[in-house]
Amino acid sequence: MTIYRMQASFGCLQGKTLELSPGFNLIEAPNESGKSTWCAFLVAMLYGINTRERDKKGAPAEKTRFRPWDGSPLEGLLECDYGGKPVILRRTSQGGVPFGSFSAVWAESGEVVPELTGENVGETITGVGREVFERSVLFRQGSLGVDQSHELEQRIAALLASGEEQTSWTQADAKLREWQRSRRYNKKGAIPQCEEEQALLTRRIEQLQQLGQERDQLTAQLSQDEASVQEAVGREQAEHRAHREELEKRWAEAAAELDAAQLHLQSLEEPETTASKDEAGEARKGRLEDTMLRRGKRLMLWSGVGLLLSLLLLVAAWRELLPPAIPYWTIFLLGLLVVGGNLLRVRKDQRDRAELTHLELEEAARQNERQAREQERSGAKVREARAQERYTALTREMNADSQRTQEAFAAETMLSRKRQALALLTGRLQELGDPSILQEQREELQARIEQLQREYDALELAIGGLQVADRAIRERFSPELNARTAFYFSQLTEGAYEHVLFARDFTAQAEQPGSAALRSALLLSRGTIDQLYFALRLAICELILPEAAALPLFFDDALAAFDDRRATLALALLQTIAQQRQIVFFTCQSREGQLMKLASEQRGARA
Repeated sequence: MTIYRMQASFGCLQGKTLELSPGFNLIEAPNESGKSTWCAFLVAMLYGINTRERDKKGAPAEKTRFRPWDGSPLEGLLECDYGGKPVILRRTSQGGVPFGSFSAVWAESGEVVPELTGENVGETITGVGREVFERSVLFRQGSLGVDQSHELEQRIAALLASGEEQTSWTQADAKLREWQRSRRYNKKGAIPQCEEEQALLTRRIEQLQQLGQERDQLTAQLSQDEASVQEAVGREQAEHRAHREELEKRWAEAAAELDAAQLHLQSLEEPETTASKDEAGEARKGRLEDTMLRRGKRLMLWSGVGLLLSLLLLVAAWRELLPPAIPYWTIFLLGLLVVGGNLLRVRKDQRDRAELTHLELEEAARQNERQAREQERSGAKVREARAQERYTALTREMNADSQRTQEAFAAETMLSRKRQALALLTGRLQELGDPSILQEQREELQARIEQLQREYDALELAIGGLQVADRAIRERFSPELNARTAFYFSQLTEGAYEHVLFARDFTAQAEQPGSAALRSALLLSRGTIDQLYFALRLAICELILPEAAALPLFFDDALAAFDDRRATLALALLQTIAQQRQIVFFTCQSREGQLMKLASEQRGARA
């Protein structure tokens, strides 16, 4: 495959065209001029753009990263050879979809190439997928190292085995281990899950058996209790009926006697009229005594006043302040008034004392009547207490008789509770399911576990067989890869290293001439490591991209970390390879051109 022309509206490439020729193409351009963008453009033209990719923080999607800076739609043209004839590939944006439209026509006739589509053009022309293309054809600055790739592994295995590129050892091993983990991985997977379900079913079956035994025992006990209760109830009913009738008769007599005693006692209670009479008599006695006291006090007051007035009159007569007749007559009249008042007081006091005596006699009569009634009430209380005691005793006996009836009721209640417990057990058994069905499910799970275990063991054998097959393929692949890499590495280091050895993940070891020990690539200098992986990339290209495909190789400042001597050796090797493959070498320096010119002059001088 040879690329003749690329024309792009892609990122910073705004309508730019890159003309290429067979052999070695050295393109010097400053940074930010689009060298890396041309490499990305080539991949996008061959394999398209993933329009479903979304922007992420710090990592924009390809459709965003390479959107033309002038705002025009993404579009491009690639002219290369296909089947020995030049073909023109075009991609343009359509309906807002970047590179959504594709066309392929023969450059000479302009006729459409029907077998080329936007989806298959890359693999059809190059013979490899996008991942292999980027890992083999593109040599970018700082990314000369090679790591493990499923597609690259498939390609290498296909070249060394059956030619099929549909599987890789890593993918097959990962798939087998995934299937194995799906069956058992520690306590996870289908087998532990089935075992857990089986244990659950076993517990349910055991619980069913236990509940069934409890139900049988409770059913038998309930039958015995029902028979005993029915016999006891029948026997007690006859006895209780006669005893109850006699007891009710005696209780009615006691109740009647108590009622009569209580009525007689109530009739002997002191009437309210007697109490009111006592209160009225006491009030009357108080008023009479108070009246007699006030009457005496008033008479003494008037007697004192008369005496004082008589003295004043005598003093006035003695001093001859009044005529002699007036004082004496006045004193005489005052004396008459005092004597009359005393006589009147004596009569009223006698009347009041007579009334007081009458009230005291009435009170004494009432007191005697109360004492007689109190004695009779005491006797009535004794009779009421005896009647109450008899009534209470009979009531207690009635209650005890009722208690015997309640005991029968309690027995019925106990039977009801046992029936309820039996119903709950039956419902629980129905909820747990049919034991035969559960047993069948457990047997099915056991068969499933055994089947999964056989599959697990078979997968274990398959993983072991795959490892054996992989070792066999690597025994065929590794020597050729190591030999080709060692050939290129020896040229790049001027024979400093003769042998190299790569592991599956492409970690490397190198051997110097005359040394029996392999040195890990980690112990080499950074420049030597770059040379080693540069040689590995070239060897891989030869293995997976044979001369029949002859895909061009693109270098994007790939030798920036090489010193002048290493760069000179690498350029000389690339010029040799360019005789069979097209090489496009991008650089931001003029060093590579000068080194190539100097090497050419030296070769001319030696010639």
